[in-house]
Amino acid sequence: MALLLYAQVRPTLNLPQRKTTLLLTDPDRQYLFTCSGPYLFKWDIRTGRCLLQQPLPAIPKQIKSSPNRRYLLLLWEFKPSRYRADVYEMTSLEKKSSLEVDSFFEDPYVYPAAEVSNFALDEPTGWLGITTWEKVLMHNIHSKETRQYRVEGVRQFSAIAPYGKTWWLTGTDLGKQKTGIWELNPATGSPPAQKLLFEKEFIVQELIPDAPAKRLLMFSDTKQVDEISITTMTVKKINNKDELFWSYVQYFFDTGANCFYFSNEYGCWSLLAGSNEIKKLARGRERFNYFVVPFDTGMALYLGKQLEETATLFCIDSVCFGPKDCSYFSKPVVIFGSAGIAGFSSVTQGRPGRLLLQNSNNKAEWDPERLSLVSLKGNWQAGHIPTYNPAIYLPGRKCYADLWYSYPQQDQVKYSLGLYDQNGLPDTMIDIVTLPADINRPHLFAHPAADTVYIIHPMGKKAFISSLDGKKPMEIPLPENIAAYWPAFDNRFCYLPNGRFIYTADLILELDPIGNKYRVIDSTNFSKSQIMCYDSVDKAVIYKIEPVSVRGSQVIKYQFTTRDTVVLLTGFDASETKLVHPFTWKKQPTWLLVKNGGRVEIWNRNLSEKLYQFTPLKNTAINDVFTDYDKGRLIFLMSDYSMRILDIHELRPLPLVYFQKQGREWYAMAIDSNFNYFLPAGQTGMVNWVYHDKAYDFMAFDKYFNQPAKLLKSLHSADTSWIRVLQKATDTRLKRSKRELNEQSITELPVVMLDQKKIPFVTDSAFVELPIRIKAGKLPVIRWQVYANGLPVLYKSIADLKKSLPPGKDSSFTWRLELPANKRTQISIRFFDKNDNPSLAAETVIYRYRGRERLSPKIWYLGFGVSHYKDSSYNLRYAAKDVTDMAARFKKEIDSYDRGSPVTVTDSGVVWKNIINGLAWLAEKATVGDVVLISFSGHGITAKDGKFYFMLYDSDFTQPEKTGLPFDALFEMLKVLPCRNKLVLLDACESGDYDEEGFITRQKPGEQVTVDINGKRGIDLGNTQAARPAINYLDVMKQYFVDLETESGATIIAASSGTSAALENEKWQNGVFSYAFMEGFFNFKADYNKDKNITISELADYMSETVIRLTNGFQHPSIRNIDLRNDWIIIEK
Repeated sequence: MALLLYAQVRPTLNLPQRKTTLLLTDPDRQYLFTCSGPYLFKWDIRTGRCLLQQPLPAIPKQIKSSPNRRYLLLLWEFKPSRYRADVYEMTSLEKKSSLEVDSFFEDPYVYPAAEVSNFALDEPTGWLGITTWEKVLMHNIHSKETRQYRVEGVRQFSAIAPYGKTWWLTGTDLGKQKTGIWELNPATGSPPAQKLLFEKEFIVQELIPDAPAKRLLMFSDTKQVDEISITTMTVKKINNKDELFWSYVQYFFDTGANCFYFSNEYGCWSLLAGSNEIKKLARGRERFNYFVVPFDTGMALYLGKQLEETATLFCIDSVCFGPKDCSYFSKPVVIFGSAGIAGFSSVTQGRPGRLLLQNSNNKAEWDPERLSLVSLKGNWQAGHIPTYNPAIYLPGRKCYADLWYSYPQQDQVKYSLGLYDQNGLPDTMIDIVTLPADINRPHLFAHPAADTVYIIHPMGKKAFISSLDGKKPMEIPLPENIAAYWPAFDNRFCYLPNGRFIYTADLILELDPIGNKYRVIDSTNFSKSQIMCYDSVDKAVIYKIEPVSVRGSQVIKYQFTTRDTVVLLTGFDASETKLVHPFTWKKQPTWLLVKNGGRVEIWNRNLSEKLYQFTPLKNTAINDVFTDYDKGRLIFLMSDYSMRILDIHELRPLPLVYFQKQGREWYAMAIDSNFNYFLPAGQTGMVNWVYHDKAYDFMAFDKYFNQPAKLLKSLHSADTSWIRVLQKATDTRLKRSKRELNEQSITELPVVMLDQKKIPFVTDSAFVELPIRIKAGKLPVIRWQVYANGLPVLYKSIADLKKSLPPGKDSSFTWRLELPANKRTQISIRFFDKNDNPSLAAETVIYRYRGRERLSPKIWYLGFGVSHYKDSSYNLRYAAKDVTDMAARFKKEIDSYDRGSPVTVTDSGVVWKNIINGLAWLAEKATVGDVVLISFSGHGITAKDGKFYFMLYDSDFTQPEKTGLPFDALFEMLKVLPCRNKLVLLDACESGDYDEEGFITRQKPGEQVTVDINGKRGIDLGNTQAARPAINYLDVMKQYFVDLETESGATIIAASSGTSAALENEKWQNGVFSYAFMEGFFNFKADYNKDKNITISELADYMSETVIRLTNGFQHPSIRNIDLRNDWIIIEK
């Protein structure tokens, strides 16, 4: 392993930017700073890559920057009415100073004495000013000196701002019931002096110094803005006709423009220094739910929350190009954060060896042995509506289920249980109960050892128990005074060994199905309750109740055999305890207590002694915990979207796991303390490598740290066969790319640079000139590659340098790259030395704007299908019809504006010459922004060399290596096409990728497999020199490794993976694979999110699910080169 790399680089993750409370650039606009959840982030503004992630103690209540944007000021309410102010240095995100506000008050819980209303920092002197209800605190971040001030009769200090050597603050004179302004000089220590008293009382929300104009800007709660002259103390109204309202406003002063900028979810405004008019620059939208921050008003570039889970640098065409609609935000330029990464809030036991992970919107089965997930896809027939209850596991049927409802009649609602098959697809719907239509929102629970379900209906005052045998469910009455509704994902159910069960709402109930009755265990008036665990040692249920006052919170043990209750925790000890879990530690039964801040404590059984405490992840709350004693894993679901796994015996951290959703599927990514990672190929946009405060994509060090087999071993995986396959895939990947794991310093690699100052963010030109500088490292540089949105642009004759660049030498040149219209292009350039070691990539992003031109690309279709071969013994029925049907539907259903003329070649025309002619036609017709779709239908063969060949009309089936179309040759030819978005459909058997190293089973020459679905497209040749692997490690290699420099840039969806067959069916008179494509594409069934666009991941998901369903799992399509970084749109309505 390259030890030198550890000291030089570190990984970062592009985590989602949900609930962002900060969007701010440094003065030079090189970096973006965000605050999302309990983290500060620093981003490269050009590439959108995360440079630094700083964990915070909690989610800050307020956050702002100092005037010159050198410091960030954060305010916490870490306990009710208890505040702390922290100052972070912006560049490094390191904490500079901290002040516990409540320490200056005798009783900080007396509201609102210690409540912080505002704060500000004076950079030159280091004084931090904080206003509370009754005090002003001044803290010097350099000397750590703190002073406190009171003004007799003045309360509700609301705003504070530094100006020169003095500070200005506002508050309310309670005796006169008027708002005033005071001046304070912390250097002298003298008390605040009143300078101005207004005629009425109002709330001042912010004071901002305008030093060039020698004035203060005062923003009140009535949309009024005033200027206060520092020299004369006179007040003058500022024109605020565009109604800047001070609601969660972020502002900064741009020294270059000599202008203030103000931003919130309603838009952004500007105010020139000394001016008396505030102007609105852009209008916000509710769906942004966050700031619209000016970045470069000359180019109409703004920052905002254009996309749900990301921050975005986008172009507003109303400012840059003139249209009147200034709320038109559809042009993202740089995207910060990864969409799809999500944390689960619940983990429970699923099928044997599997866990069920859930949150309010997603459900997935996780295999910790392989780090694989299967999403439960609730795509039931029309009319069924989800109840958003947690899914349950039915042990008898060995499947998962969730609750749905429908309206059989206007005055009725029917609840049904939807069962899923092993692929997560809808299988069976079982009707449970029908109720009046005005009774809804039940809770669903399951028996832990039988296929019995419990539907608790507090609104209907009944509980229903069904054994799923078609009989009418048993009913148990509920108390009339039980609350009608509680959140579904709160833990409210516990099955007891005596056949009864516990349910919590605003009452704690024990329900008896045999006696058809209930008993109230606890009727305390509380606002929240939850079942925490079942204690098998004492045969007791542990539950928690939270009355309105946290001081009344209790954790209680109910011993159901004796019906005794014992209070385990009270007050803040109870309110701060989020989870209680029975735990065996050092062979002794103990309690595991999870605290709200993420701390975990181990206590003895009677909670009299704390035995140990630890924090799985610093400053990160815990959602749920699961103990896996068999595999020695203690699993925590964390609030930062991660899963933290510890060795259950040593409490030693194991690799950190993240989950990301792409389309309808979930994927797991893991990384350990040595930076080794397990990362599916489609999720590569998550990972960056940071070196010298610059972030680079995952490929920079992928060959060193992409070690899936090593990760699984460290996670205590017992699936040794899967680990061997992963290791084989790793070794083969390195062998194929001719790479070696030599210890190497970054300084020995080639270095490539782009002159970013000469590259615009936005252009209306079809081409961009890229000024490139390359310096060779220890070895000569022999080739290079340009990637556009992750896809290679240069084919081999251009990528190979005519003359190698000697070690240590440099060279500069300009490269002209074509840009697609109305799209963002992320450009990456990398050079390679003679040992195939890549340089760190130079990256930039450009948006090409072409006015209001139609955004949808032109689609070009080229189809090759062979039903009738020269050797007629291999004829098929529907292969040629597949491509002619597709072409006919293109002509009929795709508007001529959106497509080129579809071309098909069938039967005797499918020969080498016409393959080349067809690709040449595409190369001539398709432009850089178009979509090319090429389909092949016919026989596929895995030959003796282990490679896949598509059989042409005149191919000799006994010599596919000499007469077939090789997979790798096809992809090399695809590199010549100028378009960036290419899709290849391969409807043939075994249309995956194979190696020359062998198989494990053999068949006779020409032997065909008979399948119920009518026919098979493929011939298995007798191969005495090869054997078929039970698990095809080359499919695994495609799933977990991406070597971008060797790819064609095409997305491939193949009819079958590995050694499986591709089938055709008489019912549709098409191959099943081609039928699935036409249903998903032309009938728009692949538009899962109903946004009138079909992305390549949506199409792949639909085709895969449909083929698996129609063939009863016999045929599994193979998908290659789908990447979240470039989930391109294949068709728009």
